[in-house]
Amino acid sequence: MPIYTHSQGSDERCRNYEQENSEAVAEKNKTKQLTLRIPDHLHKAFKLTAVKQGRSMGAVTIELIEKYVKKSI
Repeated sequence: MPIYTHSQGSDERCRNYEQENSEAVAEKNKTKQLTLRIPDHLHKAFKLTAVKQGRSMGAVTIELIEKYVKKSI
């Protein structure tokens, strides 16, 4: 079993890592709102399908957009 000793500067490296990691998480979690107008019948069908799958319409929409963007690259 290794023995870990405190070395000079390790606290600072740890703080830097934590700050960089929290900034990356914050950047990943930024969101934008998308407003979309769709026909009433399509909205009802979409909502019903999402509910049957136990998913939110937003989660399904994000998945579809991600697939669309990947396909286009």
